Amino acid sequence: MEADGGDELVECPVCGLWQEAGLAAQLHVDAHFAGSQQHAAAAPAAGGGGGGGVVCSVCGEAVRLADIESHEEAHRLQGLEDASRRAADAAEAHQFEALQSLYGFADKPAQRPGRCYTCGQPGHWQSDCPSNPNRIGAAPRLPPEPSAVAAQQRREPAASAAEDVAPMLRDCLIAGTRAHSRAYICGHVAHLSRAQLDSGWGCGYRNLQMLASHLLARRPDVAPVLFGGCGWLPDLPSLQAWLEAAWEQGFDPPGRRQMGGHVQGTRKWIGTPEVAALLRQFGIDARVVDFCAQAPATVGPGGATVHRGVACDLCECSPIVGVRHKSTVRSDFDVCARCRASPAAAGGEPYIPLGSAGGGSGGGGGGGGADAGAVRQALREGGEGSGGDDWLSEGEGEDGGGGGGGGGGGSGGGGGGGGKGQGAAAPSRKDSAPASPRQHHPALMEWVWNYFSSGDGEAAAGGGSGGGGGGASSGAGAAAAPRDAFAVLRAGAAAAAAAAAAGRAGGGAGGAAAARGALSVVVTSKGPLYLQHDGHSRTVVGIERLAPPGREAEYKLLVLDPSTDAGSLRESLRHRRSWEVRVKRGAGTLSRPEFQILYVPEGAPPAPRGSAAWEALKTIRAEAKYYS
Repeated sequence: MEADGGDELVECPVCGLWQEAGLAAQLHVDAHFAGSQQHAAAAPAAGGGGGGGVVCSVCGEAVRLADIESHEEAHRLQGLEDASRRAADAAEAHQFEALQSLYGFADKPAQRPGRCYTCGQPGHWQSDCPSNPNRIGAAPRLPPEPSAVAAQQRREPAASAAEDVAPMLRDCLIAGTRAHSRAYICGHVAHLSRAQLDSGWGCGYRNLQMLASHLLARRPDVAPVLFGGCGWLPDLPSLQAWLEAAWEQGFDPPGRRQMGGHVQGTRKWIGTPEVAALLRQFGIDARVVDFCAQAPATVGPGGATVHRGVACDLCECSPIVGVRHKSTVRSDFDVCARCRASPAAAGGEPYIPLGSAGGGSGGGGGGGGADAGAVRQALREGGEGSGGDDWLSEGEGEDGGGGGGGGGGGSGGGGGGGGKGQGAAAPSRKDSAPASPRQHHPALMEWVWNYFSSGDGEAAAGGGSGGGGGGASSGAGAAAAPRDAFAVLRAGAAAAAAAAAAGRAGGGAGGAAAARGALSVVVTSKGPLYLQHDGHSRTVVGIERLAPPGREAEYKLLVLDPSTDAGSLRESLRHRRSWEVRVKRGAGTLSRPEFQILYVPEGAPPAPRGSAAWEALKTIRAEAKYYS
């Protein structure tokens, strides 16, 4: 149909009205649908202006009619993209909530298919079951204040936290008697094994719990202050809060920076410095000792030590020949003897002297014994008679035919001990039976032996059959300065050495009993040792030594490992089956280049909070370093 003016007319398919063909008709039809008010309002402007524009029903923007389809298509695609992003975000949030629930950091555990192995109920796994004693529940972050942590800490739920395994271990050692053996174990210790949720990162906390179990049970001076005086072992989240409280009080600032200042709710594993900081905040003098593998060295002209592969960090001479001074405060910092006097070396003090400048011979105590230029002689061997014992000797030996217990050790030009024994000198270890090719870290083994054996003169005879023992000093495997590293051990060790010398001088029935293979197992008052190496830590609860006549002594550490299931170990000890594989560790297992030992010495009461002694505990450094 045509209008009077000749324009074509079209009928509206909705209302039946006739409109001029073109934009006016299109706008009229659109006005019947959603957004009709916007289109109707735009109709006069569009019809009168002749520009051909409409208002977008999605964003309200005026768009040319020719572009409206592409504009709306852009809105549709944007909507699809937004929907896809929202779906991805929802899936990620759901997955994150599931992970939070899995690792114990969610307020409500996720609903999971299947049934729990522990309680048989659906909706959760065994790791989340409230009836599971190894479950680590989510703990709120505690303020790093001692009073707040003490009030809100939680008790370790594992049943093994209250069980002492030392009596069962003692019975197994007695039942497995061997000739020429002697063993020392600590008096009380609980074995804490890792739970499912702390596997791979909780070994440091578990070993701390084992050490603390002894302190709570056998140290009445420590129990009232440890963990706020609660009297029981806190769980892992509570220990994390105690560590942050120690940092907040100023203990171990370098460790705090390295760990980022917080550990609560994380899977960060801790090492010896963190354990020391946590214990020291209670005034407990937790001490650290380093054991390192010595760099390869040879002997040059005149007996001077050649430190192969080691360069002086000041003059850059390589290799260092003669005495090498190793810094105890700067990592991997060594200077030669000439640069040691330089002012530039002051920043690395104190140093440990390693090697020999050549010439001279060291005097031996208690009957002699020569060893050229031994300068790293903090561990000294006493006389080894027929199957005798190695002891840390100091000062003068015993008079009489029993052999001297004195030890010496010269430095360069000689020097010696003051032993007065008249027995024949035994050969030094360097001249006796060759060491096993798998004998790693002998200084560590001897340190542990002296730690547990010193001060326990009541040990039953398990050694030689009489005869005199000399006091040979040896530089091989000797420990490094400071020379008073065993100050806390010497008094007891000297008494035990005298008792052992008297037993050897007596001979007779004692020697016959040893020949028949009687094993002496001594329960000491010493606490366990925290043993750390790169990647793992364990608790040393004792040591066993086998010393047949004519052979070098063989040591085996008695170890409780957090990776060993506590229930399985108790069953092995109870039935005396396969327990040695789980507990004993020989020198061949010490294959790592560096180890650290943390121990709490006896007889040192906790320092009062705020005292000068308490403030001094905030700086953590190794009290001694030993090189094997």
